[in-house]
Amino acid sequence: MTLPRQVNIVESHYKDAKSKGAFFVAGGKRVLTEKGLFHEPTIIIGVNHQMKIMKEETFGPEISVMEFNTEEEAISLANDSDYGLSASVWTNDSKKAKRVAQKIQAGSVSINDVIINYTMSDLPFGGFKKSGLGRVHGPEGLRAFAQVQAISSNRWFWRFTDELWWFPYSKKIYSYIASAVKFLFG
Repeated sequence: MTLPRQVNIVESHYKDAKSKGAFFVAGGKRVLTEKGLFHEPTIIIGVNHQMKIMKEETFGPEISVMEFNTEEEAISLANDSDYGLSASVWTNDSKKAKRVAQKIQAGSVSINDVIINYTMSDLPFGGFKKSGLGRVHGPEGLRAFAQVQAISSNRWFWRFTDELWWFPYSKKIYSYIASAVKFLFG
């Protein structure tokens, strides 16, 4: 892990989950080493949305497993968060995977993978909700560094004293619009 502060967040989430009835199948402990900040990969079951680990960004080596009964419930549980950076859909049914992925509120969704999308520099990367504003990578990422400006001018060879689209319309402008609509759409 990168920062001691992040280790503290992970451990706080683990402590909260344990106190609310979650069960650690594997891991959950800090690994003390001279080489840096490490935490065991962790699998947690019996989690729910009353736990920090399911409602806040943990950014630690853990997977929390929550049971569901229907596809709709799984989507609802996945979207019940203030965050939406990345998600994964795991299934052998490719049609179901695409259908579910399109309904998940996350900046990127990988099917049967975890974070492969971040390695593809042509794909935009960024989150929904509180997980970020804007994108990196791809055309959307380049646009984040640009100032887009629209400039318009009258290209017509004649000039109207009243703007064509501005209300209230003069009888003359109304006549032009009615004639154009009739000509274009019968």
